[in-house]
Amino acid sequence: AILPYGDDLSVGAVNAPRSVVLSGRRQALDSVLADLAERGVSCRALPVNYAFHSAQMKSHAEQLAAALEGVVFNAPQMPIFSTVTGRRLSADEFDINYFGRNIRDTVRFSEAATALLRDGVSLLVEVGPHPVLGAPLAEIAVAAGSDALTASSLRRGRPERETILQALATWYASGGQPRWEAVQGGPAEVVDLPAYPWQRQRYWIDASPPAMRSAPGMREAGHILGAAISSPGGAIFEASWPSVAPAWLRDH
Repeated sequence: AILPYGDDLSVGAVNAPRSVVLSGRRQALDSVLADLAERGVSCRALPVNYAFHSAQMKSHAEQLAAALEGVVFNAPQMPIFSTVTGRRLSADEFDINYFGRNIRDTVRFSEAATALLRDGVSLLVEVGPHPVLGAPLAEIAVAAGSDALTASSLRRGRPERETILQALATWYASGGQPRWEAVQGGPAEVVDLPAYPWQRQRYWIDASPPAMRSAPGMREAGHILGAAISSPGGAIFEASWPSVAPAWLRDH
């Protein structure tokens, strides 16, 4: 779709198998969106006034690399899956040019998240002021055949502590083991559950006992509704289905 536009349009991001962001000059974007809509492709313009991850960012990427000249990079202390490369990075891949590519190159979010899932990650937490990638993450997990859970650190209009504790609970319920001393802020009293078997009582509604079918006011009627019974709430009919159902169902 964007091939005829050259440097005027770029694939800004691939957020999920069915979610792609285009970036570039406004006139070219308007044109390609019209073409896509005519082909039945769901698309819309995003309310932004800059063209990140497009050819327009090339000079800015070069300026950032020049500004970082002389910065010493250390090896990461934890695994990092990059949306620049779409895979796990090695220690020697962090250099000045890498951070310049963050501005210019396509955001390979879908590839990076898929790599995480294939590496065994079972919970994905979106860290930000409001979750915008929850749906793409769920789509990526389905495409990867993973049952990984998703959570968010913050939600617009929701208490911060409540939201982050819900994320923690999601992880814990899926088998995670939090450092409770960090969650509680110190040692906490441990309460034992009762040592005796819990007393269980069923509340399922069993089939009507025979006595109920012969209760006062119940009688056979000449139609499928059964017998009319007296009620201040209006007309109520009651029937003993085990006895009338076979004949009535054959007739109806």
